[in-house]
Amino acid sequence: MFTPRELLSVFLFEIPERTAEIEDELGRIRRDLDADSSVGSQSAPRRDEDAETDTEQDDETDGDAS
Repeated sequence: MFTPRELLSVFLFEIPERTAEIEDELGRIRRDLDADSSVGSQSAPRRDEDAETDTEQDDETDGDAS
């Protein structure tokens, strides 16, 4: 079991410190996503075309394997 002092230490110091680290990381992730979404909106059609091409290649490969 934890002593009252250990519990107090966790609640007063470790949890707020870790919470701040998590909030910083979330902020970085949000900025990255915002940057990607502004760039990604221009390249989205290319990704769709790539997906169709990949599917066609997979179909050909499946036919060869049979």
